[in-house]
Amino acid sequence: MKRLAIGLGLALGLQTLAGAPGAWAATQQSPLATVLAEDGRLAAKHQHPIVVFDLDDTLFATADRNLAIIKEWAATPDGAPYRQKLDALTRDQIPYDIDGVLEANGVPAKDMPAITTFWAKRFFTSDYVKYDRPEPGAVDYVRAVLKSGAQVVYLTGRPSSMEPGTRAALIKAGFPWDSKGKTVRLLLKSQSHQKDAAFKYQAALELAKTGTIVAGFDNEPANVNAIHKAAPKALVVYLKTVHSANPPAVDPGIVQLANYDWK
Repeated sequence: MKRLAIGLGLALGLQTLAGAPGAWAATQQSPLATVLAEDGRLAAKHQHPIVVFDLDDTLFATADRNLAIIKEWAATPDGAPYRQKLDALTRDQIPYDIDGVLEANGVPAKDMPAITTFWAKRFFTSDYVKYDRPEPGAVDYVRAVLKSGAQVVYLTGRPSSMEPGTRAALIKAGFPWDSKGKTVRLLLKSQSHQKDAAFKYQAALELAKTGTIVAGFDNEPANVNAIHKAAPKALVVYLKTVHSANPPAVDPGIVQLANYDWK
């Protein structure tokens, strides 16, 4: 009964946050701080708390990766007519979908399929994740989650072929890492054709068999909905950075945050 009461209180708090974040902040600690407190409570009882983080545009901003690919294409013969404009682009001008920014700089729609192929051959590789930058506050927060007693799980839609570059990028940025996979785990897709939401739903179900999923973080509405469905008692956070086109609505009870400001 005590755990049920805690869960109901948390759910009501999340609904309050979604509708009136100012009221939540005035009466209770931030949801990010709540995660740390719950981690500590469960760790003290040896109940194995788990916190799940997506990578692309959740812990890492991918704008620089996209920008590098755009400029690399601009350096090809096909990109030469648009090179001057594309070389002048900055990371702040790069949205999630690069088609729009290319069209705005004169690239015709007929060239998009070829550019998309060029992009996909690079974006989903270890070689290009070196361009990513951590989202502000992300490194400190993930470190705090680990210190609070939780297992950190990086749950990403990246294919397994990106494991070497992903590991190197995490370590270089200062995110927690455990080569033995005990306190920190990295889960990637073994089947690249699988939809991210389906992959993350199944992964969350499997993780829940090993401990208690306290929280999950993702920038894609479909993914946070899937994690929320798999772990309904968890504090699921939709990080409002960038996302794919035509997303579903974020389900009720999911926290919506702009950043990792928790102190």
